[in-house]
Amino acid sequence: MVLIALPGGAVEPVAQEYAAQLDGRIIIDAANRVGEDSMHNLGHFQKYTPQAQLYRAFNSLGWENFAEPDFDGIQSDLFYCGVDGASQATVEQLITDVGLRPIYLGGIDKVELLDAVASLWFALVFGQKKSRHLSFKVLGI
Repeated sequence: MVLIALPGGAVEPVAQEYAAQLDGRIIIDAANRVGEDSMHNLGHFQKYTPQAQLYRAFNSLGWENFAEPDFDGIQSDLFYCGVDGASQATVEQLITDVGLRPIYLGGIDKVELLDAVASLWFALVFGQKKSRHLSFKVLGI
């Protein structure tokens, strides 16, 4: 498994240069291309690593929430999307190991929905000047 957490614009050259090493692996795109037409890099990975199992996760919260995912005894949720199958359990285990509760949104076709969650976090933290230690919780699951 490879988690890509680079500046958004740096991902395509890395995907191209390391395509042989990345292809066939589980790839988690956590990089945000803020201010661009598309926030994610999944198209670059689809182009250069067609055999990879692609996921989008860890992009909708600030690092503070990974360091401290607990809010007064309440575990924070992390939304993610990607291929359904055996590799999904590996991704969920990583999310759980960080201390977050994984919330699967569906396949890669849900990436824009996930990126909207990231935009919501940005709007609250940067637009409304809320604390960066801000997360989301789904109730009723």
